[in-house]
Amino acid sequence: MNIKNYHKKIFTWYEGETSTSELFNGRLHLIDHADYGKASANLTSIRESDQGWYHCQIIFPNRTPSARNNGGSLIKIPPINQTLMEGQTAFFHCVMKYPDTSMASWYKDGVLLQDIPDLMRRSYMGPHGSLSIDPTMMSDYGEYECQVRNNENKAKVIYAPPEVYLPYGQPAVLDCHFRANPPLKNLRWEKDGLLFDSYNVPGVFYKMNGSLFFSKVDENYAGSYTCTPFNELGTDGPSPVINVIVLRPPIFTVTPKAIYIQKLGETVELPCQAIDRDGSNHPSIDWKRKLTRVNIADHGEEASKLLCGESIVPTDAAVVVVKYPTLQWNCIRFISNVGFFEN
Repeated sequence: MNIKNYHKKIFTWYEGETSTSELFNGRLHLIDHADYGKASANLTSIRESDQGWYHCQIIFPNRTPSARNNGGSLIKIPPINQTLMEGQTAFFHCVMKYPDTSMASWYKDGVLLQDIPDLMRRSYMGPHGSLSIDPTMMSDYGEYECQVRNNENKAKVIYAPPEVYLPYGQPAVLDCHFRANPPLKNLRWEKDGLLFDSYNVPGVFYKMNGSLFFSKVDENYAGSYTCTPFNELGTDGPSPVINVIVLRPPIFTVTPKAIYIQKLGETVELPCQAIDRDGSNHPSIDWKRKLTRVNIADHGEEASKLLCGESIVPTDAAVVVVKYPTLQWNCIRFISNVGFFEN
């Protein structure tokens, strides 16, 4: 007997001898209890890393075939070997778990039954997938296989952005874009190759759709994330790596004076420059006047801007807001008033 976790053998029992993988050593044991099967096992001291799909496989090394699939996730009752006299009816179970959304196909020695006309004329497949052959002939001897395909699929990640920017000090959400039919049962997040459990991280919560909600972003949340969705049929695998980058608000390096006094009709220049705190991103700068965007020149690499009023009028008062293309900090403002006097 073999027990596997994610296709990795973790426990083996053969002729009374057992062997266990290092991660499960001392925690996985056979159960000696009349109410359970002879090959049942007990896992103690559960860890976060233990979650996932487990598969028990019974192998008969002196028999051909040495193993058979006990139905898996789509077949309720699998077929078993038949020994018959010629002319008798052969009946092979293949009862589907989800007949309304599944389709069964039968093969003989690897060949689809529809491609064997003589056998097909004497065969009947029931509504749940089971196969009857009546009458049987000597030529029917062979290995029969039932394959069930489901319109439903394993949960699958359909999109993962290579980079996600989160604003420092503000709430944010990290989404996992997936498709799951049957519906999602579990979603596993990893950060920098390790399990990321929101229950053990203060200020981080799971949303109903499996997304991560950060109540207040800080630098500890930066890193490489992957998400793996699971449904009743399993998972198609983890997402590509999502690099989470935490951005702090930019800071001003040059600001306008608090007040400017100019003659009516003269030109006034209001200098303004800003830099990113880590120097890796260049913020853009927008000028607004009484919450109305001012039409200004294109953005330079230094993210510097000049508001040039060619003909000063009494309503020329401005508010400057620094922002990234996707993130804006409304708290960073510098107000400059433009006064005027007549000749």
